[in-house]
Amino acid sequence: MKLQADPRYGGLICKNPNHADWQVTQWRAAPYTLDELADYVDLRASHAPLIDLNYGLGR
Repeated sequence: MKLQADPRYGGLICKNPNHADWQVTQWRAAPYTLDELADYVDLRASHAPLIDLNYGLGR
């Protein structure tokens, strides 16, 4: 709190799931394979870049 930048900051950067204070649920013991994860992703997404003609206009 030296800079008084964020008075609501609780001091945590992230939660450690291995710490006893956090309730963690593991839905599945085996890791997912990339093939399984790909089943949930639309792989037909466009590979064409989106060109915004108005980019950079303004102040």
